[in-house]
Amino acid sequence: MAEEIGGYKRICKKSDESSMSSVLSPVEHLAIALGSCLLLFARRFLDRREMVCQIYAAIYWQVDYTTAKIKYFLVELELSELISSSDVVILRRILTQCPIHKVLHGNVPVEIAINVGCIENDGYGSVKY
Repeated sequence: MAEEIGGYKRICKKSDESSMSSVLSPVEHLAIALGSCLLLFARRFLDRREMVCQIYAAIYWQVDYTTAKIKYFLVELELSELISSSDVVILRRILTQCPIHKVLHGNVPVEIAINVGCIENDGYGSVKY
């Protein structure tokens, strides 16, 4: 349930024991935020170059539950079209400007892998390699 308070939106969700299995963990929320931000920055980069390209993101992470620390995030961005190696360097530099990446930088290692020209669309909206 979302409500407007002084120009800000607040989202409230009551959680009980029966719904806890469907609740995302804080690390999952962070992974979603990181992936969304990186996809947005990558899409802006491609749009500025007027490149029509599908982007697929996969995010991996590892948590050390004994110390309650995230060990790393690995984000794999796959582009359906080939881009030059110089554009990959520029894209990587732009992706590091993502606010979520900046917050994590220095606290949690975030590796970004960019693979180009490796997505095939099967015609049904799903993506395969």
